[in-house]
Amino acid sequence: MWVRAAGFGGIFIALWFLAGPGLSALMGPTEDRDFMNQERLRVSRLFGPDPAVALDGSEGLLALRARERRGSGSRAHRDSRPANAAELLPPRKAGGLGELHVRNESDLDCVVQVVIRDTPSTPLRVVYIRSQQDAVIYGLQPNVYRLRVAFGKDLNSSSLGFVQSLTDDYWVGPFEFFQIESSKSRRGERYSVVLKPLASDSVY
Repeated sequence: MWVRAAGFGGIFIALWFLAGPGLSALMGPTEDRDFMNQERLRVSRLFGPDPAVALDGSEGLLALRARERRGSGSRAHRDSRPANAAELLPPRKAGGLGELHVRNESDLDCVVQVVIRDTPSTPLRVVYIRSQQDAVIYGLQPNVYRLRVAFGKDLNSSSLGFVQSLTDDYWVGPFEFFQIESSKSRRGERYSVVLKPLASDSVY
């Protein structure tokens, strides 16, 4: 009995495959969808449900899992770099009116450390700038600053440098910042800097 039912089911599937487009043209979209859902239900009772297609015509379990696997693979290849202009340390001694506009004109990402000239080993700001991108460092108080610049790939967050350091670090500066405040206005200094990798240490 089951074999006979299976035979009729197989004949129906073959006929639908051959004549389905013609029948779909004769039926409206709603009638076509209802008819197909009823046939999927009837066939699933004979042969078991198709795991690739749910009874309502949506994605079945296999199709859903395959899509999830593809999605997890794409997530694994997502960009893991910090966002452009990301602060790698909490800002220190911010709140001033000074600004540094920095342009990275290279094919490598860079890390820019802002230090006071007299204490170069203690960065006040550490900013990540992606290749061919700009960043603005706000809130610099009146003082004399220098920039330590590193280019490379694969950020090492513990050392605030790169695992692959493809060029020498170098210093830029000094930059003297001051600000004027009155009852009518507040104004600070602003500098623009363009960065490129250098073959050896340079002091500006």
